[in-house]
Amino acid sequence: DDGFAAARLLSIGLMGMWAKEVQDDLVIAIPTKDVLYATPRSNEAGIAYLKKLATEQFHTQERNLTDQLLVFHVADGTISTLADHDGGKRYVFLPDGPIHGGPVSR
Repeated sequence: DDGFAAARLLSIGLMGMWAKEVQDDLVIAIPTKDVLYATPRSNEAGIAYLKKLATEQFHTQERNLTDQLLVFHVADGTISTLADHDGGKRYVFLPDGPIHGGPVSR
């Protein structure tokens, strides 16, 4: 009951299960501490909708977290911002806590 339920989903492996099910990387939005949205990376219309929704909720709802979209990469279990999807830093989320270490070398 600490208000970080949606954000916590990123650190427990659930992203990997979802991504394997849809067989694609996942684009994730967490506009507030209690909301998480995800869509396959190949769903361009869904990504555009998530960006609009995340931006709107981030700026109008309480307990805002981020309007950035994240990408969960199935191949190596890392997460990056959508803008960095093709060449930026990737971070590892460990099962027992938040981000540890730094960028993952490829």
